[in-house]
Amino acid sequence: MKSVIKSIALVSTLAASMAVFGQASASTITLPKTVTGTVTVKQSIQITCNFSGTLQLDSTGQLVIANPTFSAGNILCGGAVKPNAGPWVVSGVSLTGAHSGVPVTISNVGASTFLGGNCLGNITGTLSDSGTSGHTLTVPGPQTIPGTPSRCQIIGGTFNF
Repeated sequence: MKSVIKSIALVSTLAASMAVFGQASASTITLPKTVTGTVTVKQSIQITCNFSGTLQLDSTGQLVIANPTFSAGNILCGGAVKPNAGPWVVSGVSLTGAHSGVPVTISNVGASTFLGGNCLGNITGTLSDSGTSGHTLTVPGPQTIPGTPSRCQIIGGTFNF
């Protein structure tokens, strides 16, 4: 009888361990990852652009979004309005463990226009696990970053990876 109870206890422990480790691996961020989403920005006019970039570690081990690009949502995206070359430095993110409402700061975020306007600064957001589909970074707005000839506003954005 004791061996049956020990066997049941062992099976229960293994099942619980598998469930816990299964959940942790589901929220682990493996790199590199393609980041896609939409962002609404405003300087003189407000536009919504599709966004793409690569979440990766740079040569110093910092987590960054490299090769940021805008594409049409609005016809001006990607041509008249482009993100800076990056990389955008991402801080506050652990690559392992659960990500539920994790505050994130993204530095060196910028954009320029064909008319010579530009913006460069930091934005904040919240990282959450998205079940089996990965992770979602939500950037609430408005957030203001310095720019010329005027400041820029990030009205909001949602990014998945």
